Amino acid sequence: MDRDALARAARRAQAVEALEFERERETELRRQIADVVLEQEGERLNAAAFAGLDEEDVRRVRTALGDAEPEELEDEDPFTDDVFVELDFDDEPDDEEPIDEVARLEREIEESGRIQSALERFVTALDETAAAEAS
Repeated sequence: MDRDALARAARRAQAVEALEFERERETELRRQIADVVLEQEGERLNAAAFAGLDEEDVRRVRTALGDAEPEELEDEDPFTDDVFVELDFDDEPDDEEPIDEVARLEREIEESGRIQSALERFVTALDETAAAEAS
């Protein structure tokens, strides 16, 4: 029984599992950033796009996106003030938490990338050690 080979294989399996976890975590962090940005900018983008659509299209889009149930929109004027968001050009954002959240998630993605690179190098080193011993 080659104890080194068994240990190396077990350690490699752990590293590959950790690498897969980090890749999935990075994907989820990117989704979270998209959700935060959508929450921050969605209404403003909706208002701008809705301005170019007719009333029926606005209703269909809002329903399709889950912004409202069909019954809720039947008697509603899609061009009322609740659809449009007043643009605020202040230097300071009203809600700094989402911006900080995006920055935090971006830092986590960067760290996840560094972890992934380290794990990939580790797996390669394990494979190279195994190949060298087999020679």
